[in-house]
Amino acid sequence: MPTIRLPGPLRRYSGGAASLLVAGATVGAALDAAFGLYPELRPRLLDDRGEVHRHLAVFRNGTELPRSGLAQATLGAEDTLTLLEAVGGGSG
Repeated sequence: MPTIRLPGPLRRYSGGAASLLVAGATVGAALDAAFGLYPELRPRLLDDRGEVHRHLAVFRNGTELPRSGLAQATLGAEDTLTLLEAVGGGSG
């Protein structure tokens, strides 16, 4: 089963879990499985249209996935999805 890794700020919505082992052959199915376990993750990960928030990047096995067709991107049993939040700031 695929694993979803959550950034620190989202772990309070997953009972403190840093990673979730979920069923799903696509990114969308894996996220739906995560929402079934932890419903409070849904509004933190998806916008009103059901798309991943713009401030989140999704990586499969270390490679960033494109936003178009993200929900349909395939996953294997050993794959890891890593969700990273964008960081802003720096010197100006």
